[in-house]
Amino acid sequence: MIDFATLDALRELQQPGQPDMVEKIIRTYLDEAPPLLKRLADAETAHDTTALYQAAHALKSSSFNVGALELANNCKELEAIGREGATAGITPLMCAIETGYRKAVVQLEQELENDNVQPI
Repeated sequence: MIDFATLDALRELQQPGQPDMVEKIIRTYLDEAPPLLKRLADAETAHDTTALYQAAHALKSSSFNVGALELANNCKELEAIGREGATAGITPLMCAIETGYRKAVVQLEQELENDNVQPI
């Protein structure tokens, strides 16, 4: 679920006459998150804890930026596991991240449509 208060707070920072900041942030997220999810999956398969925590950290940060708080918190948990050098038992967390991402995408694309912007 998207915390729309996060997006509203970003809108308050919008400068008149400037490109839509929220649109740019959402579009950047929608472009950059899929490769991060692939890096997470590849890291899990390879048991590469360094790649795991790096990708989880990046996805966590960008998810917080768009208000995908549950997804970001799951990434934070995965990041901590990766930093500890573990990969055992992370499959349920990986599934939660993938599911959370799919739900976030639907809501973010709807947000773009609601702002009269063509979805990607």
